Amino acid sequence: MKFIFQIQNKHFQTYDNAETSNKIIKQRSVATSEQFSFSFNPASQVRGARACNLPQQIGTGPYRIPRWYYNSVRMRCELFFWSGCCANGNNFPSIHNCQKLCEVNPCKQDLDHGRGNSIQPRYYFNKYTKLCEQFNYHGIDGNRNNFESLQECQRQCPEALTPCAYGSSISQRSCLDNNDCGVNQFCHIGQSQLTTVCCNRSPSGDQCHQMLNTGLGNAYLQRWYFNVISEQCEPFIYRGLQGNENNFLSQNDCQLTCFVNPCAVGRPYQIQRNIIKCSPTNPSICPAGHYCHIGAEPQTTVCCPNLGDNACEQQLVRGQGNYQLQRWYWNIASQQCMPFVYAGLKGTQNNFLNQETCERTCYIFENPCISGKPQQGLNNRPLSCNLSYNSCAMTHWCHIGAGPQTTICCPGKVDGPAICKLPLSFGSGNANLKRWYFDQNVQHCIPFNYAGMYGNQNNFLTQQHCEQICPVDESTVCQLPLAIGDGGANLQRWYFNSNKQQCAPFIYAGLYGNQNNFLTQQQCEQACPVSVNLCALGNAQMGQNGRPQLCISDNQCANNYWCHIGADSQTTVCCPGGAEGYAVCLQPMAAGTGNKNLLRWYYDESIRQCLPFTYHGMMGNQNNFLSKQECQLTCQAYVNVCPQGDPLLETGTKQPRLCTFGENSCGPKYWCHLGLVPNEYQCCPGAETEPAACKMLFAVGIKGAPALPATRWYYDATTLTCKTFEYTGRKGNQNNFLTEADCAATCKVFRNPCNQPVVLPAQTCSSSRPCAIGTYCHYGAKSETTICCPFEGNRCEKPVDRGTGNVSLQRWYYNSQKGICEIFTYNGLHGNANNFLSKENCEIACRINPCSEGQPFTTSNGVYQTCVVSSLHINSCPSGYWCNPGSNSLTTVCCPGAVNDPCNLPMVVGEGNEELERYYYDPVTRACRVFIYHGMKGNQNNFLSEAACQLQCHPLENPCVGQPATTTADQILFCSEINKEVCPVNFWCHIGATPKTTVCCPGATNPCSVPLSPGSGNANLSRWYYSTDDRECSPFQYNGVRGNQNNFLSQTECSKTCPGSKSYFAERTPLVIEWKIVYCDLSKRLHLLFIKLHCIFEIGFINSKQLCLLSIDRGACSGHQTRYAFDRQQNQCVPFEYTGCGGNMNNFHSLTDCISTCGQIGF
Repeated sequence: MKFIFQIQNKHFQTYDNAETSNKIIKQRSVATSEQFSFSFNPASQVRGARACNLPQQIGTGPYRIPRWYYNSVRMRCELFFWSGCCANGNNFPSIHNCQKLCEVNPCKQDLDHGRGNSIQPRYYFNKYTKLCEQFNYHGIDGNRNNFESLQECQRQCPEALTPCAYGSSISQRSCLDNNDCGVNQFCHIGQSQLTTVCCNRSPSGDQCHQMLNTGLGNAYLQRWYFNVISEQCEPFIYRGLQGNENNFLSQNDCQLTCFVNPCAVGRPYQIQRNIIKCSPTNPSICPAGHYCHIGAEPQTTVCCPNLGDNACEQQLVRGQGNYQLQRWYWNIASQQCMPFVYAGLKGTQNNFLNQETCERTCYIFENPCISGKPQQGLNNRPLSCNLSYNSCAMTHWCHIGAGPQTTICCPGKVDGPAICKLPLSFGSGNANLKRWYFDQNVQHCIPFNYAGMYGNQNNFLTQQHCEQICPVDESTVCQLPLAIGDGGANLQRWYFNSNKQQCAPFIYAGLYGNQNNFLTQQQCEQACPVSVNLCALGNAQMGQNGRPQLCISDNQCANNYWCHIGADSQTTVCCPGGAEGYAVCLQPMAAGTGNKNLLRWYYDESIRQCLPFTYHGMMGNQNNFLSKQECQLTCQAYVNVCPQGDPLLETGTKQPRLCTFGENSCGPKYWCHLGLVPNEYQCCPGAETEPAACKMLFAVGIKGAPALPATRWYYDATTLTCKTFEYTGRKGNQNNFLTEADCAATCKVFRNPCNQPVVLPAQTCSSSRPCAIGTYCHYGAKSETTICCPFEGNRCEKPVDRGTGNVSLQRWYYNSQKGICEIFTYNGLHGNANNFLSKENCEIACRINPCSEGQPFTTSNGVYQTCVVSSLHINSCPSGYWCNPGSNSLTTVCCPGAVNDPCNLPMVVGEGNEELERYYYDPVTRACRVFIYHGMKGNQNNFLSEAACQLQCHPLENPCVGQPATTTADQILFCSEINKEVCPVNFWCHIGATPKTTVCCPGATNPCSVPLSPGSGNANLSRWYYSTDDRECSPFQYNGVRGNQNNFLSQTECSKTCPGSKSYFAERTPLVIEWKIVYCDLSKRLHLLFIKLHCIFEIGFINSKQLCLLSIDRGACSGHQTRYAFDRQQNQCVPFEYTGCGGNMNNFHSLTDCISTCGQIGF
């Protein structure tokens, strides 16, 4: 007889002798783990997750034990038959054990250094940062998140997310720019070549109008984006992944792509939606009403709307942007071109590329010289001059015009007395300048109004200057006696009476007079000092000599008189109507009368300053001081340093209220101007420094203070930091601080409390406003330092970090060594994520709570009470608590809510990453069943073993090796001696001692091939089994449960079922195929199927009815073949899956073969 066996999908040699066949049959016997006991533990060879990478090893033993191994190619646990000897660690008794260790995703596991003394550099995937990072492995245990190289880690666990925000990146499509990508893609520039790939475009359209997207990831890349609100390109920090197209490597790239409006007002000129570009060499391309704005780049050099008719009269505007462009502007006050730094955008027309262009546009020269051209300077412009420093050549003189442009060196200079002989020249022009000239006729300096141009050198700014150049000997003229002369004329004249110090009329005869002879009283009084009443409010105080009382100061005058300071001692007399105190300062400026031109100072109450004026010598008032210092001592004048409006004045003194920064000494609606000198610390009108200063740009102010410019601090709202600048002393604004500390105390300076850089503006957080994934909320001492910081690994594994700073904050951290949360003092900055506001928050985040309800029992030391799971169900926890069977000591703790009867609780798989094989009691089937427990949040219906479950819940005894068949309602399927056919395919009817143990058990329907199994229990039932060695049926004692199919109620049943029984077939041997006797029917034609199977019958007949009555048997191997069999319940041929070995004769290769054999049989 010839046998062909297929074991593990491998074909072995065929054998023709019975002895060899019996040996092979024994080798094919499948043994369960309960029938064999081995001292060799295959999983002990290689420990831990590394065993999963070992190849499948069947071994060299004689058995076929069902085991499971991890197929690293298919990445799943699969069944195989172990021979019982010589395996490796990739050998597990159940699929659950295999899946628990090997089918865990290594990329989701935490870092595990393992144990031992070894230090081996390895790589693991950080599930928080999404990156492969290096660590030291200690050599023993650990988990699968452990790779020998960075490449292996990256291949197993793809780093980070896809770089694309919309859809996935095109496979293997790297790029340099958008030209490398398709129509609907753009080139995403990431941190490395791996993330620089073609990505799908955003559905929102135009890249320049896409919102700012800082992306995801852990990179910190300096990028630029176009701000549609400000219409400018601005910097930001890109995180490296899933950004959008509004992301540029440089400001220039951004501006080349997106429209940046450089115009201060309106938008650039366009034709058919195309912006017209201009240039410094072609500004005339701009139409009327527009000017060429010269930006830093061609795209910002465009035609902007005019800001006024005259560019030179427009104010200096430094503009907006990040550029530093050297430019020139026309200074109206100084009438010259001056340099400045332009930011690149939003400027005015008063903005020129160079000094030459500025002067060519704004400088207008009109020659003020009466003859010839003015002297030229180094810049080929008229040489400027002034009276204090004569820069003119020897042949030129300094013409003092109305302004700097006409104050230049003119030709035709005369020297000495010749100047005084020049005639009076009023000049021409639109000016009205008070000047003095020397009149040869009267030998005196006389005032006149100069028109500004085309005058001569007999032109002086003051009387003093005129008299200095052209002196007059007044004593000679005025001391001459009266001389009426001779002749017959009768001329009305005036002379100076030196006795009376008065000019008096007389009749001149026409001849032989002297110089004390004046045509008019005015000429006389101009030439000679007359004794007139100098006081405006009455006559002067008279002295004992009958003449006005001379004085030096007010204390030499009588009450209600004051000392009038005249041009000389004779006009310095006591005048009535003296005022006292501040009342003097309230008097108006009085230039007086007379012919004197005295430089004096008066107090202007409207502007609170002492100003110069020209006093004519008489009829003045007390608001008349010889010097500015004297004026300021009397009236305490002040300088208005405020950029807008007047400073706050004290009620009594009318002087500016002095202030100190930070003391709120100014009150509402005023701010403290911090000058360079103490008396310029004034309260100026405007919004208070806090918080107005924080929203302003800094202002350097103007010069004028009696001190050098000083370094000050201002707040930069773009970087949220305080920076320095040079302050010139006056004006300015509130964004001006003496120290960095004052700046930081006023404005919200961003002091990064994190250990890693953060994107500005920083994301604030609170208990009700959590942070994004990958970050945690750093709770600082203030709201400014309570922001989202990047994670740096598992926060609960971090050591305690007190940080830096000068505050003392009570916090909690998780002590991973002790497994508890402990208190510590935090200094406020630069700690780590293992930092919690309360013990409760710490325990929620780090301390493992495996209980489904409430908190575990806590000992007096603050630690969770651990416990021991007893198979005898002895509770090691306090009353009301039960022991949660976790995966380690941290999760095996006493949980609240213990119940007396856990068997009625539902099955709960729990939460966590563990894959623990456990048992629960199913009250429906009254059986203990296996399930996978995840380690936490379960209930008491959770047992470490089936025996522990059965001891607690006393389930219905399972008589099967394996789980019995169940109905669609999940009820156990019972059978009987007369109703064995109720069992489904691959199940057989186990006849126990009672109906409760008479159920359908799993196993092939061929009972004769399995060895004797007395089973377990104490029933002592008389049964029969078939011995393949003796080829006969023999009696045995069956213990009642957990036997196998080779178990018959009688010898007759055994002999009829199993082939070769001597008692049934006597000396003849029937044909046996697949352990079944072949029955033949000579009245019918022999079927082709039996010919193919070498059906050689020696006795009896082929009984097709018996063949078709056999149950459908899939066999005992692992193959997958489609066969056909006759189903006695459906009374028709049906397909089924045949495993390749075993089975019975109810097995046909085609539907036609099955129908031809069994189709005529009716049941």
